[in-house]
Amino acid sequence: MKKRILCVLAVLLTFIFSLQVAFAQERNSSTQKLNNQKTALENADRIEKSIFGNRALESSYAGVYLNKDGNLVVNYTGEDNIIQNRVTANDTIYKKVSNNLQTLNDANEKFQGLVGKYGIESVELSIKNNCVIVTYKNDADLEFLNSLFDAEAVQFKKSIPNMGFQFTTNVINGNSGGLTSGSNSFTIGCRAKSSSTGKAGVLIPGHIFPDTDTDVYYNGGSSVMGTTKQTQCSGKVDATFVQTKSSYKPTLDFADGDSYEYTSVDTGKYGLREGLTVHLHGSYSGKTEGEILSTSFTANVGGISMTNLVKCDYVSEGGDSGGAVTYDRYIGSATSRVSVMGLQSLRFVPDSGTWTPGSSFSCFSRIDYIYSALNLTDY
Repeated sequence: MKKRILCVLAVLLTFIFSLQVAFAQERNSSTQKLNNQKTALENADRIEKSIFGNRALESSYAGVYLNKDGNLVVNYTGEDNIIQNRVTANDTIYKKVSNNLQTLNDANEKFQGLVGKYGIESVELSIKNNCVIVTYKNDADLEFLNSLFDAEAVQFKKSIPNMGFQFTTNVINGNSGGLTSGSNSFTIGCRAKSSSTGKAGVLIPGHIFPDTDTDVYYNGGSSVMGTTKQTQCSGKVDATFVQTKSSYKPTLDFADGDSYEYTSVDTGKYGLREGLTVHLHGSYSGKTEGEILSTSFTANVGGISMTNLVKCDYVSEGGDSGGAVTYDRYIGSATSRVSVMGLQSLRFVPDSGTWTPGSSFSCFSRIDYIYSALNLTDY
């Protein structure tokens, strides 16, 4: 009996030790990936500064993305890799592709203007796949769609049946808010300040469609924390600015225990790369992690054309709309600074609303577009 007990204990100890080793390896792998991403972002910035303004390099350049290990991949066209010959970077992978970045941007812009027509449901720029992915609904439209642009630069993909886009609607950022007393219908994203009045406030989603000077309630309570001042839900922007009352002070803290240091008003110039690890801070889902799948995603959502959203694979649920999407930013040191890149906008899920791994995805509206459209500034 004693031998049997000792044997069971030995098995349990072995199992516990194996789990500890597995968890340690996972942590080390995650840390290494973030370190690789830091180097990759720095190299991407340096490479693009050398490319833009040089006609020969620009004609060869086909964009960059971060691979599953966090390393930088530089796409180029042509027989000779003139980019690598001119700009060398450690821990960087160079990949020959068919279409340069200008061709992809032209195709992306052309089909963005056709979303909602000819059965087109969405348009996605994919640097990793070196193409623009156009999702269509009806087979009858495919022949016409193929005639619109060079087929090599565009990949047509039939939409998944019984799935569609939903806006994820359900003063500590990441807590909930509502337009009626006691309601919890959206997430408070981050703080901001009006450039014209200098008044402080917070950002919430635009697709709740509030009128100007609508009262906003905080975290399911009965007290008004502020009133809406500017709002937009179309084009590149899905956001509303709420000017807070003096008794409600906006902070840099999230309800999940994290905090951020500043917002990335230079999102378009730094950090916005396919493959980058990002985090959503939602009032329903809490903190969830994912990667950027596309830096330019356009879709028609209930008759509203949303353009240039950022497509990601982090999980989002109803009530997470407006939640801040952050990333670890490294500038001139090994210390990371959490920076807000945008606000959660919509998700692609089955009609049932249940998140489906491998098919579902989320999109956020970029913070630099939001600030510009609503005349806001960081503080």
